[in-house]
Amino acid sequence: MAYKKDSDLEFLREIPSEELDVLVELLTKRY
Repeated sequence: MAYKKDSDLEFLREIPSEELDVLVELLTKRY
């Protein structure tokens, strides 16, 4: 997964790992 800006990663650091895993799963299913 590629990110345009480093700032796009800032919000990921605030997300609990459990929720992040769910988010990644949704993104991978979408693309």
